[in-house]
Amino acid sequence: MRRIGALAVLPLALAGPLGLSAQVREDAEPLPTDSTELRELAEELQLQFESYRQTKLPAPIGWGSGGGCDLIIGRICKRHGKDRPSIPGEEPVDLSLARMEFLKELGAIHQAIPGDEWVLGQMVLYVGEEGRWDAAESLARRCRAVTQWWCDSLLGMSLHHQRRYPEAETAFRQALAAMPEKQAREWQDPRVVLDGSGDGKAGDWKDPVRDSLNAWVWHLSDPLYAVPGNDRWTEQMSRFTEVLVREEAEHPFGILWGFDLEELLLRFGGSISWERQRRVQTSMNLNAQQDMVGRGKAHARQFVPPGDVVDDPTGIPWGAWPVLEVNSPHTTYAPDYSPMFRPLEFQVARFRRGDSLRVVVGFEPGEGTARVASVADAGGAGEDFDPFSTLREDPPPQEEARPQYPQQPRRGGNPNNWNDPFRRVDPREEAAYRDPGPTIEPPPGPFAETYLFLSEGPDGAMFDFKGESESGRGTFDVMVENGNYVASIEVVDLAEARSWRGRQGASQVDLVPGLTAISDVLLIEDVENLPETLESAAPHAMKGHTIPLGGSLIAGWEVYGLRPGEGMSVNVVVNEKDGDFFQAIGELLRLSEPEEPVTLTWEEGGVDGMQAFFRSVRLSLPNLPAGEYVLSIEVVTPGRTAMVSSTPLIVTP
Repeated sequence: MRRIGALAVLPLALAGPLGLSAQVREDAEPLPTDSTELRELAEELQLQFESYRQTKLPAPIGWGSGGGCDLIIGRICKRHGKDRPSIPGEEPVDLSLARMEFLKELGAIHQAIPGDEWVLGQMVLYVGEEGRWDAAESLARRCRAVTQWWCDSLLGMSLHHQRRYPEAETAFRQALAAMPEKQAREWQDPRVVLDGSGDGKAGDWKDPVRDSLNAWVWHLSDPLYAVPGNDRWTEQMSRFTEVLVREEAEHPFGILWGFDLEELLLRFGGSISWERQRRVQTSMNLNAQQDMVGRGKAHARQFVPPGDVVDDPTGIPWGAWPVLEVNSPHTTYAPDYSPMFRPLEFQVARFRRGDSLRVVVGFEPGEGTARVASVADAGGAGEDFDPFSTLREDPPPQEEARPQYPQQPRRGGNPNNWNDPFRRVDPREEAAYRDPGPTIEPPPGPFAETYLFLSEGPDGAMFDFKGESESGRGTFDVMVENGNYVASIEVVDLAEARSWRGRQGASQVDLVPGLTAISDVLLIEDVENLPETLESAAPHAMKGHTIPLGGSLIAGWEVYGLRPGEGMSVNVVVNEKDGDFFQAIGELLRLSEPEEPVTLTWEEGGVDGMQAFFRSVRLSLPNLPAGEYVLSIEVVTPGRTAMVSSTPLIVTP
C-alpha cells in the first residue's frame, strides 16, 4: 500500500464530493488545493483494501457453488438458502490488520481534508465494520463537511447501530429537514420495501394522503412498540446513507455499483461478513473464477406489513398479518436487541361500555415453540448474498422487468458481458434461514415483560399497558375511548434476546341510540362454572384460537341495545374455514340427532337498553376433525336485523 508521510498545512480550495447539496455549514472547512490528489489517494487505498479482502477471505463451509436463485434483481442472484446449511468462517487476522492499516492511512487523509464528504463516509462505514460504532459516532459529531445533512445522516447511522434509536431518529429527521425535498421524499417513500400489492397502492397515493400513509407504513413496521424509537425506520434511513457511501466506492464484491446493488441494500440491508469460493470449472466455463459471498444478519424477518394491512391498518383481522414472512420475504430486517422473533398465540375481543372500548386479550408464546436453527447459533451470520454462484445454460429469468445499465468495465479488469449466460450474478441474496433441523426453544425466561399497546397511528394516541405476568402468558382487560386502533401484544425477553408479537385491528365507534349490537366472541377456557359476567370471564380468556383435538371451550359474548322485555334467539354455528357448512352444531355438541338443526333460544325481560347483556355457552367438540374453522354466534331479535359475530377456531391434532 502507498503510505502518506507527515502532511503539511495546505492552501485551501473547494470541492463537492458525493454531489451533495442543500444546507451549508458556516463552520465547514474548505478543501486544500491538492484535495483532489488526496481524494484520489483515498480512493486508491480503498480499492487496494477491497482487492486484498477478496484474496484473503475464508471459503464458506457446507455451501458450494451452483443451485437456483430464489430472487433475481439485475445481476444479483439471491438465495434464501433454507436447504443449504452454511457456517461462515472467521475473518483472517491479516485481513483485520489490513483494515486497521487502511483506516490509519485513511484517517490521516481525513485529518488533512476533514471537509471531504466521501472520505468521512468511508471512515464511518469501515470503523463501523469493525464494530466500533461509538468511534464512528465521534467521527460524525466532528463532521466538518460542507453539507449539514450529510453529517446528520452519518450520525444517525452510527447511533442506530448502537441501538440508540430515539437519538438516531432525531439525527435523521434533522437530515431530512435539511436535504433537498425530492431526496427527502425518496428516503421516506416505503415503496421499495412494500410487496407487490402495497407497492401498487402506494403508487396511487397523492398529497397529503401519501405522507399520512407513508407514516402509517413505517409505524406498522416498528418491530416492538415496547422498545423506544422506531428502529425499522432508522434502519431504512441507515440503508439510504450506506447507499451514498458505497455508490462511488469499490464494492466488496468487486463489481460496479448499479440499481441492483442499491435495491438489494435498501430491501435486505448490507452484508456483515464476506467469504469467497471458486466456481466449478465446466466445459462451458474453462476459466474457473473466484466468487465473493456476502452474508447478512441471521433471523431477519419481514416487519414491513403486507399491502392488505396497509390498506386498512386498524381493520386488520386476526391472522391477516402472519408474523414476519421468512420463506419468500420481500424485505427483511433483524433487530440487534432481539434476533429471535416469534409469532404470538393471542386473541383480542372488543366490548362496549358506553363511549368506551373494553378490550380483553389472552396470549402466550406457545410451549415448545419450534424454531429454525441458523448459523447464528454457531456464532455466525445467517444471510448469504452470492453474486456469482450460479452457472446456467441460459440467462436466469428476471422476477420482473427492470432497466439494465449499459455494461461498464470494472476498474482494473475486463467488463462483464450482460449477454454472457455465465456472467457473475450479483450478491444480496438473503439466506437467513439455513435449517439444519428444528430445535425446541424454551419458554420465556423469568424476566420476560408483557405489553399491550393500542395505537391510533403515527400521529395519534398510543395507550400502553404492562402486564404483571412474568411467564410470558396471561390476559389483559383494559378500557380506552372508542376509536380506531391497532392492537400490538408483545412479550419481550431481552435477557435472552427473544421476543414474541401479535397484531390486529381493534376499532369501535359509538353505538347509535335505538340500534342493537353484538360484541366479539370471547373464547374462554373450559372452567367448571359458566361465567355469568364479562368480569368473571375475562381472567379465563383462552390464550389464542387453538384447542386440541377432542377439546372443549366456552364461548362468551355481549348484546347491547335490547329493549326491556325484548326476546332473542341465539344460533351457534361452526363452519369450515373457506368451506361449506361443516355439520349441524347440535350433532357436534351432542345436543341433538344428526341433521337436526339446533337453535338455542331464550327470552330475557327487563333489560335496560344501555346495559351490556352477557351470555356464554360450553362447546364440547369430540367429533370435530383437526382443521381451521369459524365459530359464529347469531343473535336474532323480532323485527330487527340479525347480528352475527364470528371468530377463528383452530383444532390441532
